[in-house]
Amino acid sequence: MEYVAIASTLMSAYQSVQQARYQETMFDLRSKQAIVEGEAKALAYERRANDGLRRVVAANAALAAKNKGMFSNGMFQTLAATNLKNAGIDMTRDLQNAKLALIGAETRSAMDQMAADQSATGGYLSAAAKLGSRAYDLYDSGAFQKVGEDIGIV
Repeated sequence: MEYVAIASTLMSAYQSVQQARYQETMFDLRSKQAIVEGEAKALAYERRANDGLRRVVAANAALAAKNKGMFSNGMFQTLAATNLKNAGIDMTRDLQNAKLALIGAETRSAMDQMAADQSATGGYLSAAAKLGSRAYDLYDSGAFQKVGEDIGIV
């Protein structure tokens, strides 16, 4: 009967270690996924910022082409400057949002890395506790003496 108890404990400890490895891998993958998603969001914000600026420059160019003689006109210059200023404000906001997306991704990634480390440590400690507890129970019951006699070392 002692052999069954030992085998059962070993299998339980092995299962704890395997579960810890699985969770560690899962959290590690989530960590990497958070970084990829953050970079994708940041890239989308940067693209949006560039597209907005491109549209304003194109609109100002079209307006200038349509009104060739208006370059010296103060109204055209004011309109073009206002368009560029507003585009610059929008671009700045989009670039700030890109930075925030990266910071958020790095934060989620760090949290998942901590969870991965914690799950691995917890699994190994759980396995060690199971083995230690079973070893004490077997020692206390005299089963080690019986197993030692069976294999000829006592």
